[in-house]
Amino acid sequence: RRLISNYGWDGLFIEPSGDMLIKGRENLENDNRITDGEFQFHHGFLSVNKNNERITNVLADYFIGETLFDLLTLHIDSYEYWVLEDFLKGHYDAKVILIGYNFSRDDSVTVPKESPPKIGHQSITDNFYSASAPALTKLAKEYGFQLVSVCKPNNLIFVHKRFNKNLFKVCDPLEKKDYFWEGDSYTNKKRKYVTDGWVKV
Repeated sequence: RRLISNYGWDGLFIEPSGDMLIKGRENLENDNRITDGEFQFHHGFLSVNKNNERITNVLADYFIGETLFDLLTLHIDSYEYWVLEDFLKGHYDAKVILIGYNFSRDDSVTVPKESPPKIGHQSITDNFYSASAPALTKLAKEYGFQLVSVCKPNNLIFVHKRFNKNLFKVCDPLEKKDYFWEGDSYTNKKRKYVTDGWVKV
């Protein structure tokens, strides 16, 4: 809200749930603290499994001539790693990336590309979703991004090094104690710990 009202930000929301997309639009329209901002809303999935779901193809439908974004946020609870890789390999770029990660794995792993997305809170039943903090950090570093914040238990914030310029301390090396978490803030119970099916990256 502050970025919208004080700095003139706008953006694109991508959401597979039509109901949630409508609620998001209504929240923005009904919040009288938001004074400006023009937003676009895309109803659909992001993945690397179908051309019309690839992030670069979706962005191309909304942004013509713009290739550098201030902020990219990815929360899919499944194949974030592959969508981020697809974004970084394309002709789009970002200054800051905020991405959800799996706090239950300390090795460099992710779910397979074809892993189905988990809508709503289905992901609380097991730990087979997204990618570990080491995996996402390794990928981001390949494209010049520096990890500047671990929002334990499920978010990482990267800033591209050409914009960081020592403004933020870099989490390097990445310490297990900073991202690994054995608890469960949603159910206060242990999730089913899945050990098979992970992809090492």
